[in-house]
Amino acid sequence: MSDPDTVAAVVRARCMLDVSYAGSPLTGEYVRPGGQPRPGPGPGDRYPDRIELSGAQHVLLTFGPVPEPDLDRLRRRWAGVLTVTEGRGDPRRAGLAAEGAVLIRPDGYLGFRAAPADSAGLSALDAHLDSYLIPAAA
Repeated sequence: MSDPDTVAAVVRARCMLDVSYAGSPLTGEYVRPGGQPRPGPGPGDRYPDRIELSGAQHVLLTFGPVPEPDLDRLRRRWAGVLTVTEGRGDPRRAGLAAEGAVLIRPDGYLGFRAAPADSAGLSALDAHLDSYLIPAAA
């Protein structure tokens, strides 16, 4: 294969860089009633800054103010499965305009996006996790 475009396509396919799980039951999104979903990366897409995250747990990145009691409940309920941390850098890299939260799965893909990350958004995230994981505590 001497054609650079063919070589690039084969490399991307082998590295699975073009894989998307958009629309999968393992992805979800909460958008404020009347709001519009943000452009990518979106749920099911690879999180561009995954290399900056460590561990094999789901990671919830929060941007802007988030109700602390709701975060505490998520921390307790999903102990050992979920790490909650404040997002650094540009929230647009996580597919957010400014404020919100994104769930990064252990495989580096966005599993859920809540914009905003208010009580309703975090409850939707909790229900999403409950659809495929077993909580540590109720």
